[in-house]
Amino acid sequence: MSDYGPINSPPNSGDVKYGAFYLKWCRAVNKMFEPSPEKLDRTIARRKEIFKTSEARYKNAQREFRDIEYKFSKSHQIYKKAERNLRSMKRAHDKAERIYRQEKLNSALDLLGWDLSFDEIIAFAGFCAVLSLMAGFMVVIPIFILLDLTLLEAGLYIIPGLLTVPLVIYAFIASYPEILAKRVKTKSLGRSPEAINYLVMSMRLSPSISKAVAFAADSSDEPIASGLKKVLWNIYMREYDNVEESFLAFAYEWGEINEDFKRSLYAIRSSTLERSDEGRERVLEKASEIILEGTKRRIEDFTSSLHTPTTVLFALGILLPMIIGAMLPLMAMQVPTETSLRSTNIETTTGSSDGGGALSVILLMDVLFPLIAFVYAYHILGTRPGTSSPPDVKSRMSLSQKRKITATAIACFLMFSVAALPFFGLYNPILGPVPLLVGVGFALGYYCRATSKEQKKKRDEIKKMEDELPDALFKLGSRIAEGEPLETALMKVSESMRGSTISDLLERISYTIKVTRSTPREAMFGPELGVLRDLPSRTITATMKTVIACVEKDARTAGGIIINISNYQRDMKKVEHDIRTSLRETVEMMKSTGVLFAPLVMGITASLYVLLSREFAMLPGSTQMLSNEVFFLVIGIYLILMVMITVYFSVGIEHGEDRIELKHSIGNAVPVAVVVYAISLVAGQVLIG
Repeated sequence: MSDYGPINSPPNSGDVKYGAFYLKWCRAVNKMFEPSPEKLDRTIARRKEIFKTSEARYKNAQREFRDIEYKFSKSHQIYKKAERNLRSMKRAHDKAERIYRQEKLNSALDLLGWDLSFDEIIAFAGFCAVLSLMAGFMVVIPIFILLDLTLLEAGLYIIPGLLTVPLVIYAFIASYPEILAKRVKTKSLGRSPEAINYLVMSMRLSPSISKAVAFAADSSDEPIASGLKKVLWNIYMREYDNVEESFLAFAYEWGEINEDFKRSLYAIRSSTLERSDEGRERVLEKASEIILEGTKRRIEDFTSSLHTPTTVLFALGILLPMIIGAMLPLMAMQVPTETSLRSTNIETTTGSSDGGGALSVILLMDVLFPLIAFVYAYHILGTRPGTSSPPDVKSRMSLSQKRKITATAIACFLMFSVAALPFFGLYNPILGPVPLLVGVGFALGYYCRATSKEQKKKRDEIKKMEDELPDALFKLGSRIAEGEPLETALMKVSESMRGSTISDLLERISYTIKVTRSTPREAMFGPELGVLRDLPSRTITATMKTVIACVEKDARTAGGIIINISNYQRDMKKVEHDIRTSLRETVEMMKSTGVLFAPLVMGITASLYVLLSREFAMLPGSTQMLSNEVFFLVIGIYLILMVMITVYFSVGIEHGEDRIELKHSIGNAVPVAVVVYAISLVAGQVLIG
């Protein structure tokens, strides 16, 4: 390792943290349909030629406009025509430049660490669009036949969707790298104080920008860590003359999305110009204050601005579909007028269906409403600044265990959907397809809980450790400041916090140091003895690396620095707590409505549908848009999707991108919702008679 730190490999040379599935499938598709190098060269040359042509036309339009400016007034027609032509040429030039240079896309790919090109992404987007069109035809043709739709109904309901969906998918796939990069940058806003904290800690120990950047790059989370590594890599690649220039370029790049982060980085850079230790300490303290206060302000702004979007999501995703679902029994029954009775010779047509209307109900309840709710929830969560990374607990289940869980989930589905039939007869008009929905709910719930049980247990243990870490650091820093060695301080802190989860961890570290007579670094992170080597908590491991670095560098000032780390972590824990507290009422209302009240209302609605269908069946000429069984199924599918979206949003607000918590919560919520729906449906029909 040189003085510039880890420069033996470029940034993002390891595993891809964000969007690995997109990168994997994009590469696979391009490998299958790999175009020839000659074709790629022609495509790139054509884009370059278009850009050069548009640039020449734009410059020519500028020259012509400057000549006309001196000859004609602004109200003259020739002046107006030249001005319109200049604007048109500028738009064409800007568009050609965006397509040719792809600066935003290249910046997004660099941030995500994806080794892809513009042409590969476009090819992948086109493949997905064509695939969606083919899948659409495969789904639509059976629907067209089963519902006996006319050509007019097919033109109104099917063809627009077949044409629109592939275009939407193409646009989304092509722009997904930029969308994901923007979300990643937003999430990194709440984690920027961590990087500043590591930079400041290193600068206090040794006023060297290169060493501070190397230390922060090794300890911070992505994508800031890769950005800091790039600062050093750019020096190695001779893109900048010195580390200060590369560091300021990094500050300018990130300043576009976080002005406070840029100001803190500038302050850290200016601390190297201070001649006295007191002056450098003041500037570093100012850098920490700027980023911490700025981050608190941003998160408070996000929290205060989240009430309206959350209310809108609650209204559009839950309340409005519930209201429409409650009105469906009346909307779905088409009662004939006196004129229609005379024209149809008063023939009873109960049991016939309106194919177009049925398709409208299915698309509305099971496609449109869930899709809108999910997209809006995804958008809201994309504006949530990240505060700390969730524990990265890997699944230890073998492939055979996963197969057993999958087989058990399928058996659970069959048990509820098939084995329940003898209890109700081969066909039960009261339940209809409800056993199928209950089977799906329990199978999904079992699979999610079984595959996340061990991870959830470990994750809760790690989260408890992280919550107890600030207090442990404060006590550890105080004892080190009193002159005690690290191993003794660790043991005394462990004894003072006896009964806590962090106490057991500190005791193991202290015991390993004493028994093996190894250094603290070897005892914590050594390849054989390391207690923290496989701990799935970046917060704890990065913090203890900082503690070791402080103690090894300057034991006299290490205690104060560790106390500062404790105060910083306590402040960030308070910020996370404030987010949950301010939104707890709305989130709890959404969860209770989605899991309990919505299934209850949907079950009563389905019961009313049965009652009205029976009453309207006595009227000659009446039609039933959906059969009872199809109506039960439509409402049940909507219910399952809505519960999953509600859980996705509530977990995202409270815990961020915590996949373990999300899977466990879905496993708890979906079975409860389908059971409430089934009970309310049966009870409603029994009570209504």
